[in-house]
Parts: sequence; C-alpha cells; structure tokens
Amino acid sequence: MSSQNAGGQRPEPEGPRRRWNPWLIALLAVAGAVVALAALGALIEAGEGTDPAPDETPTVTVTETETATEPAREPPTETVTSTATETVPPPDAPEDIPEEPPGDAPDTDVYYENCDEAPGPLTPGDPGYRDELDRDDDGVACEAN
Repeated sequence: MSSQNAGGQRPEPEGPRRRWNPWLIALLAVAGAVVALAALGALIEAGEGTDPAPDETPTVTVTETETATEPAREPPTETVTSTATETVPPPDAPEDIPEEPPGDAPDTDVYYENCDEAPGPLTPGDPGYRDELDRDDDGVACEAN
C-alpha cells in the first residue's frame, strides 16, 4: 500500500489547513532584526581600540623611581633663654629730680587773696589753687564765680 497517489505526490492531509498569523510573522521579523543589530553593535564596540592603525607605532615609556631617605637626625638640644629687664632713666633726664609738691601746695608764682581775684573755678594743680579757697572741700575752689 502506497501513501502516494498516481502522480508521485503526497496526499493532502485531511482537515483544515493551518496558516501562520501575519502579525506573528511581523513580530518575529522585528525581533530578529533587533537581535541582529544588537549583535552587530556589540561586535563593532568590541573591535574599537584593539588594533592600532597600521601607520602608528607603539610607544614604550620607561619610568625610574628613586626613593630619597632622610639622613639620621640628631636628638634636639634644649635651648634655655632668659631675659632680664632693668629700667634705666633716659640719658638726658637728670637723676636727682625733686618730686612735685602734692596738689594741695600752693603755686608760688600765682596767689589769689580771695575768690574775687581768681579768674574762675580752680582745681588742684591749677596755678593759684589752695585749700583755703575751697570752702566745701570738694576739690574745686572758687566755684561760685
């Protein structure tokens, strides 16, 4: 029994014939194109920079490094500095200067008999000031003038 018909061809299968969905075919074609482009991009990227151009010659750089060592240090010596201060009077000032009289002492060059003669209020150290002219002992004489 032969499964071929008289013309040498196979007989048609029984039942409905199965067909491919056109959307499925388009989807498979797009997916294949994406995979092919990704593989091509990876190959191009991997090949960059691996082979030098034919007219370029590789350059060899040799670097020598020397390490400097510090000479041995001697232990530090201790230095002690002392300063003495002496107060010396200036050379042009005489050494035996009498102290000025206290502010209560009257100035001998100017003498006011009373506050009417004084030009105005007087304080200790002013010419003509004396305790007798300061009636309320507040340090200001002839303050009523």
